[in-house]
Amino acid sequence: GGGGGGAGIEAEGPADDDDEEDEGLRLDPINRLPAMEPLVDAIERLAKADSAHAAGAQPPEWMEYLLTHTTPPDSDNGGPDASRARNRRLFICCAVLNRPAIFFRYRAAWAPVLLR
Repeated sequence: GGGGGGAGIEAEGPADDDDEEDEGLRLDPINRLPAMEPLVDAIERLAKADSAHAAGAQPPEWMEYLLTHTTPPDSDNGGPDASRARNRRLFICCAVLNRPAIFFRYRAAWAPVLLR
């Protein structure tokens, strides 16, 4: 992309989707996981295929799927299931933060997940 080094999410939203392809992943431990790059690639492809969704509409089905997998288990007793759910939520949130312009128009759905 042609962006500077800005760390914030700009209010312009998804109009900048083409620039997202040019951005590499930050080299933090989660982004180094082998599954992150394929997930981000899939998100980009799905977003292009779903570009017909109107702003303000419900998130597309694939995004709803990601949202459902960020929901904590009903019984968060600190056991292995809770740990897996936390790791899954963290991984999905990192993928979302890698391509904020794609998720911007659905920020009302994603803000509680990202702030949890």
